[in-house]
Amino acid sequence: MAIYYHVVIDKTNQGLAHLRNQLDLHGLMTAEQRGLTHQFPPVMIAMQHHQHVFLWDDRPAGVRGRQGLENGVGETITVKVNWPELTEPGLVFAGTLAGDSGHVGPPHGTSTNGAWAYKGSIARQWLFIDGVDSPNDPGFNDWVAGKGWP
Repeated sequence: MAIYYHVVIDKTNQGLAHLRNQLDLHGLMTAEQRGLTHQFPPVMIAMQHHQHVFLWDDRPAGVRGRQGLENGVGETITVKVNWPELTEPGLVFAGTLAGDSGHVGPPHGTSTNGAWAYKGSIARQWLFIDGVDSPNDPGFNDWVAGKGWP
């Protein structure tokens, strides 16, 4: 089981405290579930980006991509995701993650750049939110073990 990373960008100047609070209350929600589909151009709707949560893996390309966001777009929050449901496509199983490798169309296949898409939201119990959670919190060992927060 791998840990994946999501980078929350404060695109609407709501402030990091507000965004952390929303993550703590609702987990990672898709743009569609947050009611933001109207902000997406038709090409992004056709690519189903409004229905996915986007993640980075911990391989070199994924780390570079994630750090590029963290260091280059203003204020961000890094969220670690440790959920056994997240599986990459393999030889036998399709997996629950789809590659987001810059191709045209909905995310699919294996990622070539460390970017992945999960179709749907990810519940709070599977998240470690920087600035909210701490390794000293009760239940941290359960989260690390992939059991989620109690």
